[in-house]
Amino acid sequence: MEYVRGQKAKLAALTPSSQIRVEIRLDWSEQGDMDIACFGLDQSGRLSDDRYFIFFNQMQSPEGALRCAFPARGAAVFDVDLQRLPDTVRRLTFTAAIDGASALSRMGGGTVRLLQGQNELLVFPFSGADFSSEKAVMLFDIYFKDEWRVAAVGQGFNDGLKALLEHFGGEALDAPPPPPNPVVSLSKITLEKRGDSQKVDLGKKGAPQRIHINLNWDQTPRKSGLFGRKTAGADLDLGCMYEMLDGEKGVIQALGGNLGNRNGSPWICLDKDDRSGAAADGENLYVLHPDKVRRILVFAFIYEGAGNFTDVNGRVLLRDSAGNEITIRLDSPDAAKTFCAICTLRNTGDALEVTKEERYFRHHGEADDVYGFGFRWKAGKK
Repeated sequence: MEYVRGQKAKLAALTPSSQIRVEIRLDWSEQGDMDIACFGLDQSGRLSDDRYFIFFNQMQSPEGALRCAFPARGAAVFDVDLQRLPDTVRRLTFTAAIDGASALSRMGGGTVRLLQGQNELLVFPFSGADFSSEKAVMLFDIYFKDEWRVAAVGQGFNDGLKALLEHFGGEALDAPPPPPNPVVSLSKITLEKRGDSQKVDLGKKGAPQRIHINLNWDQTPRKSGLFGRKTAGADLDLGCMYEMLDGEKGVIQALGGNLGNRNGSPWICLDKDDRSGAAADGENLYVLHPDKVRRILVFAFIYEGAGNFTDVNGRVLLRDSAGNEITIRLDSPDAAKTFCAICTLRNTGDALEVTKEERYFRHHGEADDVYGFGFRWKAGKK
């Protein structure tokens, strides 16, 4: 059945199943990516829990009721299990936003398909002619009003993803200033397997890249004890072992209180120690002068609150000054080990080569034996 903008229906009239799939395909040949996402909203239409903002850097909700994949440019697939959604999520809004200077009117066309298994329940077609200067659009809703319902939306916003976030009560972080000669087409790459690598251009002499490394994880408090008392969320610590071109070596981590130095050597620093797991932005490591670095091993370890990495759904995002992004998911954890060597960054002269490691160890020293920094380790506490 073909739907038009504004058309609504009860989901039960289309299928008795609570397990459905939303497929979105956009004919987008312009420069700049088209970012497709799902906002899991509360009864008032607000994004009150950002773990239910499902996009390329957060590809599933904590309990797995929402999962997404991106099979091609301008395409996304969302698998939805409505029965597993918490009662706090009452509306799923599927959106697309241009990451660039173009407008939706330049889009060749697109479709939203709702499926149950292999059966197509409805299709909502649209084209660039439906829009003008808008840079973002709410495409399709699945929402609860006495029962689950669906709606073809097609409502555009002029200010892109920022306008969407503000519409849903979220807040867009200020982007870093663009470099003197910004890259027109930004890249978003996921390093899937151990050994996969991607180079980050170090930039012209005198204007080096700056690299932001973010670690995030599921922050749901867990229950323990006879009466199921809630305990604090997992405390993961982000850090690195580094070696500079001049031979200087060191370790930056919250354990021991060495948060680094942004105003002098090694030009690497941590922003904070998120002890509770309550910070929505996780923990952040900044490499301010990668041109002075010979190599860095980025690591994370569980200080308390979780038995191993299988419990926390860890993910890492590296972003350079131009906005290019590299995603590394910690998706092959070792249930017996709580220290993860995430990735290495190695200076190749004109670039920094980022390689996915995702190797698990019992402690720092065991990892150092493999990567050969040669530190002397002792037990510590915060």
